[in-house]
Amino acid sequence: MHDDVTYDNGLNLQVNHPSCLDYPANPQCDQNPTVVEAHNLVTETGKNNTREVIGGFAPATDYLNWSYIQLSTDGGAPAATDSACPSAVSSNGLDIGAGSTVRKNIGNFTVTKTFSVSGTQTGIQKVCLHNGTATAEKLMASALISPTNVAAGDTLIVNYSVAVV
Repeated sequence: MHDDVTYDNGLNLQVNHPSCLDYPANPQCDQNPTVVEAHNLVTETGKNNTREVIGGFAPATDYLNWSYIQLSTDGGAPAATDSACPSAVSSNGLDIGAGSTVRKNIGNFTVTKTFSVSGTQTGIQKVCLHNGTATAEKLMASALISPTNVAAGDTLIVNYSVAVV
């Protein structure tokens, strides 16, 4: 039996440091913002929910809004059986929140979430994609990234791409 639905998913995370926005006036900064890219893993829940919508097995309203981005300090590899985002960050302006969803080409969409950082947060290592903010909501996918640190005044932009191909 063949799995006819495959996923080509990716993540781009960008941190803009305000003290570096006036480069070259601040020679201690790199001219470019910190950018982290990673491939992600769609969970079994994410795949099953896609099946439910495509197959018409459940009301589509049960599976709407895969647009919530959550950050985590967990460094463990994502697993297909994950149902939550462990060690979630919930302070310093980095709490789970809805991003803007944009349809791309056939079968693809991107969720973009901008976080305005209000305090220091070290060791962000995972980005998770959910369909809501409640703890019982479903985890669609997650990606492990290089440890990323942010400080008050930084802007953290997450571009989470999902494709059904």
